[in-house]
Amino acid sequence: MFPPVLKLAALALLLPIVNAEGGFTKTCFLGGASLDDKKYLGTTCTNEKYEIYGYDYSTLNLDWCLTNNGGRLAFAPDGKFSGSCHECKLDKDSEKGRFNCRCSDGSGDLKDESHVELDDIVFNRNGAMGCYDRVANKTRCRTCKEPRF
Repeated sequence: MFPPVLKLAALALLLPIVNAEGGFTKTCFLGGASLDDKKYLGTTCTNEKYEIYGYDYSTLNLDWCLTNNGGRLAFAPDGKFSGSCHECKLDKDSEKGRFNCRCSDGSGDLKDESHVELDDIVFNRNGAMGCYDRVANKTRCRTCKEPRF
């Protein structure tokens, strides 16, 4: 027989992975999103009990998801990009949540604007956005307008 640890590992491989990485724009309303203090992304997302609860409002700290890599935005867990990136903007009209900043290159010079597509890393887990192993807060949103996806 197989040791219990191997049985658990085999079982874990069979379980479906839901929203492991990215895809938040399919279930969160990018058009109504806000960006506060250049790093807090807030928006309305669907949850698993939509027919009962409707939508949740979630605010994700993008420092959990992004880093400054030599003057360019990049994905990294707990990258703390906001300490060295400036003039950050969210393109609400983009399909994948384009996020733009100008970041310093280490010598203090600001480089040309660089961007990432937040949809590549940000996910929606039951109404709360997250990235990597971090999940943001959420609040029930009974008065929110129904978003159009």
